[in-house]
Amino acid sequence: MITGILVAALIAASPTPTSAPASPSTTPLREVVYKVMTSERIDDITESFGGGPAAKPPDSTDMGIGDGTVTVDVMAKFEDGVLGVKVTEKWKDSALPLHFTGAVAPDGTVEFPLNTIDPVTIELLPYFATHLAPDGALVSGVHWDVDKESGKTDVVTTYTVTAKTDNSVTLRKDTTIKALGSETVNGAIVYDPSLLVPISGQVRVRRTDMYSNGQATRTIDLKFVRQSDTFDATAAP
Repeated sequence: MITGILVAALIAASPTPTSAPASPSTTPLREVVYKVMTSERIDDITESFGGGPAAKPPDSTDMGIGDGTVTVDVMAKFEDGVLGVKVTEKWKDSALPLHFTGAVAPDGTVEFPLNTIDPVTIELLPYFATHLAPDGALVSGVHWDVDKESGKTDVVTTYTVTAKTDNSVTLRKDTTIKALGSETVNGAIVYDPSLLVPISGQVRVRRTDMYSNGQATRTIDLKFVRQSDTFDATAAP
């Protein structure tokens, strides 16, 4: 499990349900399991006052690779399209699974308490949204923006269809986050629009924070592949 940059803006716009689901249940409406891998690198550049021979070179730290599974249980669908979601993260370096509950808004905004779900979970959950893409055919070249503001943080995400097959499309995701630091999220996700589910994805999250005597850059590489899906018997075992 990789700790580190859980950006508040990515999960800040609260999708509050307007009404309860028709029949609340402890049995999930849908369960999807993913194999996931994450890696994090920190580059820290610190200089002495005014630079000069005492300036320190970059200090790079490879945090290693974490892998495990993420299980997404859709527990409820509200009348306004918000999904109630339970997430279970099981990491090979952790003895016990981690359980979290939250929501996914129709436009893909993820709402979980801060410092809970892993960045890879943040990146795969939007594709369960009930209205992520605009109405109409998803063909190469189609693109749309999702713009979210939370306090002094502005998050702009552009989705672009770059390829299409019979059952899926490949989406290019480009996110820019403007806050006290700067952050970008870029990746490619294979998405099934008929089942509203991500099949696989590779995403890079990069954040730079500036200080009076230098800067620190964190880079997280994320991968996920669907292993099973109760809505799709053909999902990879």
